[in-house]
Amino acid sequence: MNKYLLFVGRMIVSMGVLLTVVNVAWSAPVEPSGSGRINAFFATGNYTRVLDEGKPLLEVARQGMNLQETINILVPMGMAAQSLGLFPDAASYFQEARALADRTETEDDNAYVMMAQGDYLLASDQPNEAVKLLQEGVALARKSAATPFLAALLNNLGNALLVQRSFLLSEEVFQEAVTLARKQNDGLLEGKILINMAHLTLRQSDWGKTAARLDDAIKQIASQPESRWQGFALVTLGHMALRLTQQNVTHQPSMTLVALDALQKAAKVARHQEDWKSLSYALGYQGELYEHEHRWKDAEKLTSEAIFYAKNAGSSENLYLWEWQQGRLAKAQNRLTTAQDWYRSAVKTLGLVRHDFHLGLRDTPDSFRDLIGPVYYQLADLLLQQSAKESDSKRKEAILVEARNIIETLKTAEMQNLFHDDCVAALNSKQTALDHVLQKTVIYYPIPLSDRLELLLTLPSGMKQIVVPVRSGDLEEEVKQLRSQLEAGQGTGYLPHAQRLYRWLMEPILAELQSAGVDTIVVVPDGALRTIPFAALHDGKAFLVERFALAITPSLRLTEPKSLMQGGSISLLVNAMSKAAGGFPPLPNVPGEVEHVRGLFPGRVLMDDAFTVRDAVGALATEPYSIVHIASHGQFDRDPKKTFLLASDGKLSLDRLQEMIGQSKFREQPVELLTLSACQTAVGDDRAALGLAGVALKAGARSALASLWFVDDEATAGLVTAFYQNIRDTRQSKAIALKNAQQKLIHNKSTEHPGLWAAFILIGNWL
Repeated sequence: MNKYLLFVGRMIVSMGVLLTVVNVAWSAPVEPSGSGRINAFFATGNYTRVLDEGKPLLEVARQGMNLQETINILVPMGMAAQSLGLFPDAASYFQEARALADRTETEDDNAYVMMAQGDYLLASDQPNEAVKLLQEGVALARKSAATPFLAALLNNLGNALLVQRSFLLSEEVFQEAVTLARKQNDGLLEGKILINMAHLTLRQSDWGKTAARLDDAIKQIASQPESRWQGFALVTLGHMALRLTQQNVTHQPSMTLVALDALQKAAKVARHQEDWKSLSYALGYQGELYEHEHRWKDAEKLTSEAIFYAKNAGSSENLYLWEWQQGRLAKAQNRLTTAQDWYRSAVKTLGLVRHDFHLGLRDTPDSFRDLIGPVYYQLADLLLQQSAKESDSKRKEAILVEARNIIETLKTAEMQNLFHDDCVAALNSKQTALDHVLQKTVIYYPIPLSDRLELLLTLPSGMKQIVVPVRSGDLEEEVKQLRSQLEAGQGTGYLPHAQRLYRWLMEPILAELQSAGVDTIVVVPDGALRTIPFAALHDGKAFLVERFALAITPSLRLTEPKSLMQGGSISLLVNAMSKAAGGFPPLPNVPGEVEHVRGLFPGRVLMDDAFTVRDAVGALATEPYSIVHIASHGQFDRDPKKTFLLASDGKLSLDRLQEMIGQSKFREQPVELLTLSACQTAVGDDRAALGLAGVALKAGARSALASLWFVDDEATAGLVTAFYQNIRDTRQSKAIALKNAQQKLIHNKSTEHPGLWAAFILIGNWL
């Protein structure tokens, strides 16, 4: 029997990976097989060679109809592609292997493929599918005599359950896995499971148990024969110990020693194995350890070496970490120009790798913004401090533009990450920068920083910088309270929060707005500010929307600003659901809303049973409608896969909505406005709100009118009808049309509460 121990684990972003293992136990052929050579290359971490040499061997196996040999080549090729970030290729290899394993009708073949494919699903952000597949694999392995498969499958299943936050079940599964590994005297597998068990308790903030498990894991790993895997595992252990020192003071001294010992051993192993990527991590994390101890020179030396080996390995995904680290070290020593240069290098490097940050992590409690956002914000912070001291107006504006563009780059990356595609970048050819704004319009760019709030205004006369001494934590708490009180829809509990936020966000810029004669504010909100309507801010006498028209945009670039009336006649496609469906209650006022709306513009109505996903998509494929109006239940979730609108035949996903709206985006008359009149975003979730803000961009419409929370459909009908009437009768901009529609509800006793009208926000093109 030959036994190949194969390991998958991309070291990316913050070493937030879980260790997975695939044990392959097959009868050895008399002559070395193609799969044997491919597995050997994989075991050494030579993933590129696995793919290069695997392709011709795979063709030979396919032509020879050797199912088991083909499977044994496909699986390591799939894992190699996954490890290199080639996820579409990995998916293809695993799908073919799974189909062949079904044909062999053997439990071992299927269990083997399921171990690898389960980890692929987990790494590609499909934890539910991973759990289902791995549970099926575990069931097969329990029927088989192949006990090593069961231990490895349980390890991978424990990882998937951890990602699902099923901590108790994950613990049970890991315990069974480690017991099996010990019984079969498999030290490599036992070490991996122990690391994952420490990861589990670290996620649960159980510092004592994590420290104990790290001690057990490092003893087990250090006792194994030297290998690339051992070096990587030691890096993982060192990094986890380092994180524990940062999160718990009690265990800081002992875990600092554990971290240093593990990282130094990892560096030694990596040098012997010529594993430059692992060596870069080992040296870089030692540098981080010394950074926390204020040993600046030692930290800089180690970080410089980490940069050298990251470049040598062609590893951009950890190069940015060490460039960022050098920036922090320079900043700590007040070498601010050098710090800025290092931060700029880190941002440039991030541009090379950010497209796949949502892949390969398996388990990380941090969001995309938490992982890479600090790089951008810390650079912007340095630039904004420099700008505040600059006396030359031209130089000052240049610095402000750079600071704002740094945050813009993050916003674009975050949008691409949210939707898992390059939809934002793909539309750049049809976009226009908002720097050259129209008269009476201001671009308002608030940047919350840890110790202050920076407000950037782009006026016809140039850019302005205003600094407000409010901490980001205090700002977020006020935003949270305002959102909660507004959504309650009754009482005046919202007022103190609306007034406090007005003092922080609007009062400091009021003089500039008055001087410029501004009537429209285009807000580029950030973080928690995405979750509230600026229209509801209150100066003690009136709401902000009673003074200014408002619109938001997720970034400074959007589809070319153009008046809705500029293209001539307006046509309307209405899609509506008034009856109960899919577990949602009926919307009794939707028929009235539809009746009012359909009389304002010519077009087509798909109502109730007629509103199907297929017919809605088909309608836009045949006619270039200016406005697409959807009156139905829906939600915008932090996970775009859970975002939907309700049609009579099921849920209209964001991808199908994109397909539907996208039918016309490259025509002469693209969809100018997408109206969503009964949807909502998750309470206080800035990522869900970002998804709402990005829907127009994602779908290919110039702008969208949507609600941050569910609004009584009677108030919705009144607001939307007034909004359309204002556009038709007065040829007002969409922002001013919305302002006047909201004022109408404010002055009506039955709809005056901001919970009934403020939820509606105009996203994108405000003209």
